[in-house]
Amino acid sequence: MSASLLVKQAMRVPFAAAAVRPAASSSIKLYSTSTSTASNSTSVTEAVEPTTTLQAEIISGAPEEVRFHPCRIYQQAKAATQSGIANTGYWRLDFDTELEAERFENDSDYMHSLAMKFRTKEDAIAFADKQGWDYTVQEPNKRVFRKKVYADNFKYSPGKLRFVKTK
Repeated sequence: MSASLLVKQAMRVPFAAAAVRPAASSSIKLYSTSTSTASNSTSVTEAVEPTTTLQAEIISGAPEEVRFHPCRIYQQAKAATQSGIANTGYWRLDFDTELEAERFENDSDYMHSLAMKFRTKEDAIAFADKQGWDYTVQEPNKRVFRKKVYADNFKYSPGKLRFVKTK
């Protein structure tokens, strides 16, 4: 095949599929090392997996100040005005406000309005690591539920009355 035909075919394929496609030539082996022994002239080929992952910060095109912006990973608390626990199962990643811009209405910091949802804490941590962001993980406070019995309101207790009449 000619080189121009290979380029035309590669341009038709989406970028993600082209990145994982093996090379067209069979002489190129990805992630392999070959060793030969002195006594035997046979070649042994072992597959070697890449040990480092490419940081997304290198190819993301984000400004430098975003890389060092601290972010927080937490599980959102239950709304105080509602009795349900909807939207509390996800882990959120959002950016803290800058020290010199403490106020929430400061619109010069465009990152503080960004919030991302993740299904697990590990997914959020992996994403922040891949982006190269400094993060802190805030564990959720567990609710302590004590079982209450209505009959306890009417138990006898010696001493002063618990109920005060106002009329």
